[in-house]
Amino acid sequence: MLTLLPQYRSLFSKPFGPIFSDMEEVHAAYPDHIFCSVGDVVTEQLFCSKAPWKVAIVDGYTRRNRYLIDIPADASVLTVDNPPGCISPMLIAAVQEAVSDWRKKHTVININGEEDLALLPLLLFAQSGTVLLYGQPNEGIVTLVVDDTSRKLAYEYLQYFVDD
Repeated sequence: MLTLLPQYRSLFSKPFGPIFSDMEEVHAAYPDHIFCSVGDVVTEQLFCSKAPWKVAIVDGYTRRNRYLIDIPADASVLTVDNPPGCISPMLIAAVQEAVSDWRKKHTVININGEEDLALLPLLLFAQSGTVLLYGQPNEGIVTLVVDDTSRKLAYEYLQYFVDD
């Protein structure tokens, strides 16, 4: 289990990429990309936009309030435990499974716990060129393209975790 050291939690409140107001803007900026999302609100927006997607990670909450979305009927669903402030081995394995064959159908990873830090394993394992999406409260949708630079960023941020 990787656990974020509490003194570094604030580092994850800053956006990792450009912020867009809605999925229409995101899709216009990245017209020929496949998307992965982290968070219930942004995932719902992704599903409603009909943009191509591969992996969506949700926990059924937004800002500590219950938030349930309709999961597309053609999606595989993996349910894993992931405590707040952590990246569990189950989450890492689910992300690896979801991205293992890019031709497979869509996968929703449903988290028992919290999905906030799931962006890091997605950065490490998603196919280059994929656009990762997550919500920035009161601002919009953050986008981050998976490439060598963003993967390096993920490895840098992993230094703020302890393996327990």
